[in-house]
Amino acid sequence: MRHRPIFRYFISPEEPAIQEEDEIWRKPLPLGRSSFTGTVAERDNISVSYGEYFCAVRKFLGNQDCRPLIDAINRQSPCKMDCGDLQEIDIFLEKHGEYYHPARVEVRLDHRHLAFVVNVAISEAGKACSENDYNNIKKLNDGLPYSFLPTVYHQGKVAVGANPLKMSLFLGQWLKGYHEFHLSRKPGASSNQMVVWDPAKGAMYLAADQLLSVYRQAAMILTAYYNLVTFEQIFSWHHAAGDFVVKQENGRMDVKLVTVRKYAPLFAGVEADTETIFQTLLLFLLNMSIRMRLDRRDGVGQIVWAGTQTVQGTLLGFLDGLALQARYQLLPEQLVQYAREYIKALPKTDLCDLLTAIIGRFHPQMPELNLIRNQLSSHATAINNAIGQLF
Repeated sequence: MRHRPIFRYFISPEEPAIQEEDEIWRKPLPLGRSSFTGTVAERDNISVSYGEYFCAVRKFLGNQDCRPLIDAINRQSPCKMDCGDLQEIDIFLEKHGEYYHPARVEVRLDHRHLAFVVNVAISEAGKACSENDYNNIKKLNDGLPYSFLPTVYHQGKVAVGANPLKMSLFLGQWLKGYHEFHLSRKPGASSNQMVVWDPAKGAMYLAADQLLSVYRQAAMILTAYYNLVTFEQIFSWHHAAGDFVVKQENGRMDVKLVTVRKYAPLFAGVEADTETIFQTLLLFLLNMSIRMRLDRRDGVGQIVWAGTQTVQGTLLGFLDGLALQARYQLLPEQLVQYAREYIKALPKTDLCDLLTAIIGRFHPQMPELNLIRNQLSSHATAINNAIGQLF
């Protein structure tokens, strides 16, 4: 008789596995990353129980003799496996996001312990995001020589039990040791600091040089994926959503981007002549500089604006990203120097006008808009000063 793996389900690493007869198995999942109302799932009038969630993940992983999971394992392993080699598969519900309910999947083999993520989308907005995210990450991973995004393996849709709702799921690389980071406020402190959420070690507040490194790497990643000819860029990212994660190892910060909701041109139908390339690159930088300063306190609280050190990190990361593209011969090396000279020659009045034009294109109901407007003048000064120092 063919061996089948044992599946177990957890809502916390500290608590025992839950069973089908447990009360929580029938309880509805929280619909978002906090208890606030008005989430996309609520607007779609959706309700999914913990049991339906875990059954959907199991069905997805166990499809065709665990083919999605076996394929992912074999891409990481020099030894080829099949379903009979799988012993235990533990599924941990990690968190409740606005679009995803990610599960960490731990697989026990004879001598190894592997981890993956299954992103589960329940709402209509989440399902659209899931398909785009998977396709965009795969496109960028296949087309560019970087490793700033997780590897993705399989995607699919699953319906479970009497619930006619189909959930969208995709299987990807689990970024072990990487955690969300957000601006936070220590009790008694007068300003925000960056805190990394590490479930094992607790809250870890970053020093100034670590904070600079995190913003620098985030800007470098976005710039490395910016296409100077087609004007394609990663966008709809937000620090409040935990789109970037960080790992601290031997005092060094390592940042990755976990989602690519959209990858499309900044401007469509525009001819890529030399002047347009530099103008559009400048707009990309300024737009990134604004969005890099936005967060929600502790990820779910009030909208907050990061300090001026973020501006320095953003500009340094922008230059790093261009240099990385030149290193991989995605653009000529001399173009990086031309870009520096073009941006350095920009008068401050033009800088202010461009920043004003950029936020004029933001959605009028964007919750951060009033904060951005109030900070725009000081932001222009910070950008101008940093350009003078770094370019």
